[in-house]
Amino acid sequence: TFSKNRCICYIGDTDQEGELLSPDQYRVQSAIGWGVKNYDNLIVCCLHGMSRSSAIAFLIETKLNGIQKGLDLLDKAVHWPNSLIIALGSQYLKIPRLNDDIREWKIEARKAQKLYG
Repeated sequence: TFSKNRCICYIGDTDQEGELLSPDQYRVQSAIGWGVKNYDNLIVCCLHGMSRSSAIAFLIETKLNGIQKGLDLLDKAVHWPNSLIIALGSQYLKIPRLNDDIREWKIEARKAQKLYG
């Protein structure tokens, strides 16, 4: 069951026609900042829970607890962190190697999916 105090960070702004807007520096920075502030009771979600939300969750965890903890948060069978969000978050967090870390993680995830999929 969910606590009444649970905070939800939804990643997926839409325009007036309901089309999903591309992530930008402001949205990513705002989501990370909000997630860090509300970390203790945080659920990060997006439409499918695979790309945008996993990228933001990774960036929030990385900011608070380091890259390895952020990587440990990801599930290789489900998540596929959004590359644009990772790039924007990497700039904001001033950790240029995040792009490479996620690229390597995705290679390992593909290998795991082939083995167990």
